[in-house]
Amino acid sequence: MGFWQCFAWLNSSRSSPRDWQTTLQLCLHSLSEIVPALFIAFAIRLERDIVNPGAGIDTGNLKLLLLGSVAAITLMVVGAVTLRIVLNRLSQVEAEVFETLLVDYTASGAMAGAGMSTIQSDLLEMEAAAELLGRDVYRFRGSVAAALVFFPLMFAVQGPIAVVGVVFAVLTVVAARNRDRSGQHRLIVARQLKALQLRAQSVDWICWFKPLLGLSKRASRDLSLWMDQVGLVQGKVSALKAERTRFLTSLAQLERVVVIVVAAIGIALNTVEPSQFILFVLLAGRFTKPVREASEVILNRHQAISALQANGEWKRFRPSQSEEPAPLVLPSSNVLIASDVLSNLTLGQSDLEPRAVDLLLQTRLWPWISRLPDGLNTPLAEDSDAVPSHLRQLIASLRALTHRSGGSVSLDNRDRSYAASTIEDLKALRSSDGQPVVRDVLV
Repeated sequence: MGFWQCFAWLNSSRSSPRDWQTTLQLCLHSLSEIVPALFIAFAIRLERDIVNPGAGIDTGNLKLLLLGSVAAITLMVVGAVTLRIVLNRLSQVEAEVFETLLVDYTASGAMAGAGMSTIQSDLLEMEAAAELLGRDVYRFRGSVAAALVFFPLMFAVQGPIAVVGVVFAVLTVVAARNRDRSGQHRLIVARQLKALQLRAQSVDWICWFKPLLGLSKRASRDLSLWMDQVGLVQGKVSALKAERTRFLTSLAQLERVVVIVVAAIGIALNTVEPSQFILFVLLAGRFTKPVREASEVILNRHQAISALQANGEWKRFRPSQSEEPAPLVLPSSNVLIASDVLSNLTLGQSDLEPRAVDLLLQTRLWPWISRLPDGLNTPLAEDSDAVPSHLRQLIASLRALTHRSGGSVSLDNRDRSYAASTIEDLKALRSSDGQPVVRDVLV
């Protein structure tokens, strides 16, 4: 794909970015980058007119130089502020593109027969494609727009400013072509992933969880990429309380629910054997309405929950029977329940208290708990800020391991130091017979 083909693709493709505000902000930033060079050329040009031997100082041109200085400083400040805003927006767009690609990849079933190395390679390709579609295309379009804005100025003036304009235009085109070439294979991969759609059977609701990035502020969001191909009602659940309640209320009214678990980058769903099932620890930890006995929840095509009697208590949350222990996928948005520390681990099941305490004593969470006023009986609030984020993560991890041995726990990679310490704690856990408690840690 050449320069003009890429430019045509940006303006005609259904998947091309349509956020022109971001493009204009990047255009402004690109223009602000050449302000220092333009100002120097402008000052050199005026220098002869300002100071003429024998004629004194030309105050008119001096005022013009001062106005040019103020304008240059203003443009540089505006460009810096704009860059900070637009970088945050580009990160969000890139993450949204990755989420879409990841959902497509999960739905395609490509992970079913793939090995871990293949999945990791595919995830890297998806990250590269997301960078191209969510970040590079905007930079490309912003640079081209800046060059087009500057072309009239280039031909309207003479001297050093024209030279600067020519150099800037050439460098812009070269940089755009390089970005196009480096991203060409990523675009091919992205199109291949989009082609991996799965025509699934009709269900009442399909929902996917992506708590790692935490970008969504709405309870449901149309996925146009799926609508035509799959024909399902689709939505997304974020960590906000009201949205969790709305989702769980809807969930309780359905006869059959399919949940595609996309909890974090790195979770290999293909490691789940057919005789196993994945129990997703729900963000709220409870259903808001009793579920009819005829309803069932299907997680990754395996029956996970049936005949729930949900009365708002964690201890009523029970999976259906399975031949093998269920690997637990713990969301990165870790939730505390309004109870004491021990109940946060056992969820009110007294028979699990010995196991919870045994696991707790092996981690660095115990010194923190021992300093609490009532130790394990110290109450915790659901939205308590008294518990540091890395300890909340460890509590949620131990909660999963207390209920099911050999769990796969999803960790939040946004703070790698905390994630690393949590991983070390989990890997060091041993059962009563000396065997590792954690089967695998995927980050």
